[in-house]
Parts: sequence; structure tokens; C-alpha cells
Amino acid sequence: MKKICVVICAIALVGLGFFLGSKDIFNHEDLNFEGETDQSIQALSFGVSEIENTNLETDKLTVFLNLHHELLTVHQTLLDRHETIGMLREEIQVTRQNLRELSVRPNREDGVALWHYYNDLLDLKASYEETHGLAYQRLLDLKDSYSVENIDLIIQTFQEVLTVLNERVDILDQGIVILNQSIAIYQKY
Repeated sequence: MKKICVVICAIALVGLGFFLGSKDIFNHEDLNFEGETDQSIQALSFGVSEIENTNLETDKLTVFLNLHHELLTVHQTLLDRHETIGMLREEIQVTRQNLRELSVRPNREDGVALWHYYNDLLDLKASYEETHGLAYQRLLDLKDSYSVENIDLIIQTFQEVLTVLNERVDILDQGIVILNQSIAIYQKY
């Protein structure tokens, strides 16, 4: 009885793989990791001149400037990752369309793998979206607070925002790996 259940489950898995490999169920438009670009550019432009032109103690000024520079660097990294993901999504869409026109379908094992990758990407996108409002919005909220009196709050906020932005970079890096794995499967055909 146990062997029969295992065989039935194996057949069901193979059938699922064939179905997924032969159907067009992936909507890669769902995998657009949207950034907060309008907010981010505005948020990163506040505060430096207000703090630089004060008599702030050197150590805190150095920490502030280093954190601001790091924010700009991580922001640029995020922009680069978004661009990479966009190019990979485009490559997948073109490849899938070419295969569809040639009536070529992935085998069942590859179909199952692609289905898992797609769902992993959707999970990553959800994780990414959970961070909205935790980074650039926090910097925007500091807009009227850039002063020597608030430097400790500013430094703390910069550190917390950097944690969120670095988490986003990690999420996007994972997405890039998965998209490349998907492309590798499609390129076999």
C-alpha cells in the first residue's frame, strides 16, 4: 500500500511538471521589484549642507558624512540591481516567446523547477515590498530635523535605513540568482 502511494505521488508530480512545463502560467510582469525612486532621490538630498556648515564635533560629523556616503552608495547599488533584474526579466520574456513560437516546451523536471523559481521570486518580491516605508520615507520624515541638536537621531535613522537598504540589496541579489537559474533552464532548449 505504501509503495502504491509513492508511485501515485510520483506520477502526480511528473504530471504537474509536464503541465507546468507546457502551459503559459508564469507572468513575469508580476516579478517587477518596484523601487521608491521618486522618494529616494528627494530623501537623499536633505541635510548634508545643513550639518556640514555647523560647529559639530568632528567625530559625529565624520560618522554623519560616512553614513550619508554609504546611503548614496547603497542607493546606487539598488538602482543597478533593479536595472539588472529588468534586463533579466526581459531576456526571460523574449526567450519564452521564441520557444513558444517554435512550439518548444520545457520537460516536466524543468517545468517544476521553473514553477518553484517563479514562486520563490514572488516570495522575494513580497519580502521586498514589506520594506516599503522603512527606508526612504524615514529619511523624508527627517526633512525638517537636520540640525546639530538632532544629530544623534539623524545618525540612528541613517543606520536603521542602511540596514533596510542592505536587506533590499540581499533580496534583489537572491532574485538575480533565481532569474539566472531560470534563464539557464530556458537556454537548454
